[in-house]
Amino acid sequence: MTAVLDREDAAAPVASWSQVPPTGVIPRGRWDGLLLALWIALVGPFAQARFWPPFEPWRLTLIGTVALVVMFALPRAWWWARLAVAGAAGFTVLLPQGRVLAVWLVGGLLLALWVAQDRRPLPFFPRPGPGAAGPVAVLCTVAAWQGLQTASPLRYVVPFALAWAMPLLANLGHGLLQRAGDRVGHVVGTAVTAVLFTLLGLLTVVTPWLVQRLFRHDPLHPSVGWAPRERPDPQVSHPWAPDPHPRPRSIVPALVLSVSVLAGLLGLGALLLTTRSETANTVVERLRSPSADPTPPGGWYDAYRDDVAWALSENVALVPFETRRLLDVRTRTVNIVDSHRVTAAPATPGPPLNVWLYGGNAAFGFEQRDDHTIASELTRVAAANGIAVRVSNRGVPGQLHWRGSQRFAEDLATLKLTGDDRPDLVVFYDGFEEVTSAQELIDRNLGDVRAPYEAFGELTYDRVVNKDKSATPTPPEVTSEGRPTVPGPAPASAGELAARRYERSRRTTVDRARVAGVPVVFVWQAARTKGAAVGPIGTAMADAGARLPDDVLDLTHELDRNPDTYVDDAHHDETGAKLVAARLFGSVRPRLELIAEARR
Repeated sequence: MTAVLDREDAAAPVASWSQVPPTGVIPRGRWDGLLLALWIALVGPFAQARFWPPFEPWRLTLIGTVALVVMFALPRAWWWARLAVAGAAGFTVLLPQGRVLAVWLVGGLLLALWVAQDRRPLPFFPRPGPGAAGPVAVLCTVAAWQGLQTASPLRYVVPFALAWAMPLLANLGHGLLQRAGDRVGHVVGTAVTAVLFTLLGLLTVVTPWLVQRLFRHDPLHPSVGWAPRERPDPQVSHPWAPDPHPRPRSIVPALVLSVSVLAGLLGLGALLLTTRSETANTVVERLRSPSADPTPPGGWYDAYRDDVAWALSENVALVPFETRRLLDVRTRTVNIVDSHRVTAAPATPGPPLNVWLYGGNAAFGFEQRDDHTIASELTRVAAANGIAVRVSNRGVPGQLHWRGSQRFAEDLATLKLTGDDRPDLVVFYDGFEEVTSAQELIDRNLGDVRAPYEAFGELTYDRVVNKDKSATPTPPEVTSEGRPTVPGPAPASAGELAARRYERSRRTTVDRARVAGVPVVFVWQAARTKGAAVGPIGTAMADAGARLPDDVLDLTHELDRNPDTYVDDAHHDETGAKLVAARLFGSVRPRLELIAEARR
């Protein structure tokens, strides 16, 4: 009896691929599991590899794939050998100082085999619960996406840690996660099937009906103006003849075709306008620090948002890779003439003093109309105190101090060409761009590079020029050394790095102003540093401001009593511009009075 049962059991078909005996290195039927393991192990390091040029994504993929196949082929009980292979792969990546990349690769290899192939990283690890592989793959994909946004590990360590916890969580409730996933998959599959079959039914039923109604043509009974001649004579030589009463041609098909073409053209135009608007808004949002849109302060705000998005579009008045990146444009609220934003000019009894205001977003006046920027408000507060001042707003969105210093030198050298009056005072209002560029240097693992660096220009170049371009093939026996850095200890924070780099570029401006004999005032801009809404940019700006020398006017905390004026960590509304202008005027008033007295 036992022999009979054994023979029947041997002849019985297998119930799943897992019962098929292994053949070769990889068991048959496990290719899907191996591909899933490759995705879990390599999707994160593949995305992170862009921060370490010696390890292009294809090289890291090759290293990870070889390591994973070797680990997969090892006996299930050889956990120590799998650890050794994963460590060797990580050490290979660690050589060019890619610590984050190496740790992520080792963790991904061990996690992938644990979840997708039940190869436990250590003997005391439990078996992964049913249904854990799918959520782990999703969490690793989320971690990879976060890694594309920044090199800071805080952004992707949370989803990757959850991916490691998922196999343990999947054991809870005796497969509850698996049952929930199956249930969701069944519901989604049923809904998708219903929708697809509904669309298929509409296509097979409605389309012939529309053809018949529009063209008066029934495919089953063809008669389109021709009919058999009704004669009883079976020997007629011409059985077909024109219908004596043909139907008149319908204008419906031509009308439908015309309307369809017109609708298509309108739709294409709307798509082009939408794409252009989205591109413009992308540029505007990239120039600002990340935050939600502020509450509109007045009826003018919608018009301003449309104006600034259109004016700062790369297709209109913004040339992102140039030092002088603003072209002339006229709108309702944002106007640029001679590459400078228009400033309010109240009537003055005598010739005004000329003040040039340089800077980035804050000096240019984001979230402010022309007549309510810091430059315009400075003109008003000076006039209210009996000093005639004409402020030239030379702020350019996204520019750091070193670019403003270049434009300052060029503006002085071309006074005869431009017809501008020589400045009596020059003010540099900086901060936000210095900090964001310093943070970008840290995120890219570049450190304090010697050359000037501008985050806006670099990110725009990557988005526009490097988009969808593969890396240049690497010839043999070459090494990419990267950007040279300044000797000394590494900066402890983005604020410290921003203060260092700002001070170096500021010295250049001091030398240029001394040679030209022009007085210069340096101002570190106001930033949000208090309240629950404070972000990393505001904290870094306060840190940098505290490290600057005494000859820099630090306005970091100027609006602490008016936190509602901020729209994000570094940009404020028109009320904030008025308060900053009043504080700035109080600081430069003695100089302006001396200059005005000397001109009399």
